Amino acid sequence: KIKYNGVTLGSSYEVRFAIILDSLQIQWTKPKRVPYIDHLDKHRTYEPDFYLPKYNIYIDTKNDFLIHNINPRLQFKDIDKIAWAAEQNSITVAIIDNKNITEGYINKLVGQEGFEPSVILSCKDSGIDHSHHCPILYL
Repeated sequence: KIKYNGVTLGSSYEVRFAIILDSLQIQWTKPKRVPYIDHLDKHRTYEPDFYLPKYNIYIDTKNDFLIHNINPRLQFKDIDKIAWAAEQNSITVAIIDNKNITEGYINKLVGQEGFEPSVILSCKDSGIDHSHHCPILYL
C-alpha cells in the first residue's frame, strides 16, 4: 500500500498511473468494491484500481503474471474475477499492463488521440467459458 495525494494505492503501477492521470488533468477516483459471484457460486468482491467518471471506465493496472496465472488463494485467474465482476455489474474494465502505463497510451485510452478501443476480451479467453462477450478491454 502506497499513499499518493492522500489516496491509498495498492502498487507502484497504480501510483505511476495516477501521476500520469493527474498530469493529463484526467479526473479519477478510487472505486468501491464491486460484488460478483464466482464459478462456484461464491459471493466475492473485486476492487478496480481506478474509475474515470468522465469516460465511465474502470481501470485495472496488472502485470501479466497476475492476469494469466491462477491465484493460489482463490483458485482462479484475476482475469476471471474481472470478467465476472464486469459482466455481472455491466461495467467496462480496461486492463493495462506495465508497458502501457504511459502518457501517450492513456491519451489513446480516453480518446484524446482518436483511439477507439477495439479489443474486447471474450470471457471464454479467460480460460472459463462464459459463452458470450463481456465488457473487458485488454489493452
